[in-house]
Amino acid sequence: MARAAWLVCAHHLPVRRTASVLAALLGAPVSAGWVAALRGKAARLLETAFLPRIRELIASAPVAHAATRT
Repeated sequence: MARAAWLVCAHHLPVRRTASVLAALLGAPVSAGWVAALRGKAARLLETAFLPRIRELIASAPVAHAATRT
């Protein structure tokens, strides 16, 4: 699931192409519908599991750095 979400979201591969790549790598058919549904699931997991942990780590860090654009 993570690889599929990575290909679709980070590398902007179309859903059908992602399904094709995964099928070739896994040696088993992968549904384009399954890949399409992963985007929403990945977004929910980021919102509920990842982001709260990152906020917690930043708040408890002795130093937090944010670069500004010049």
